[in-house]
Amino acid sequence: MRVWSLTEVQAEIEAAERALTELGDRELRLWERVRVTPSQWIQNQYPNVGPVWVVALMGRRCLYLNQLEGGWGWGRFDVWGTVSEYHWQADLDIQHVIAQTLCGIDHGGLG
Repeated sequence: MRVWSLTEVQAEIEAAERALTELGDRELRLWERVRVTPSQWIQNQYPNVGPVWVVALMGRRCLYLNQLEGGWGWGRFDVWGTVSEYHWQADLDIQHVIAQTLCGIDHGGLG
């Protein structure tokens, strides 16, 4: 498993922000509203996966880096700092996750 550094996570966020400006204003505005300073949260579902980088929050959902898959996905949290529902699926880029989330919101779902 590749462990990402804060510098790598921040570089990924910067690349996503550049890509989001190309997607459209709505996607960029959503990102600006949900993003948080990257921080490591724990997850207890999979003992072989350590802390995960969380970069955005929306309600009780958190956008985290799935280090095993090398991509990003939404999970759930009940307690700040702990991902309670960690999912294996992952999109390669933050901007794809944000675009899918906005599409889900537009169509009455969560994205």
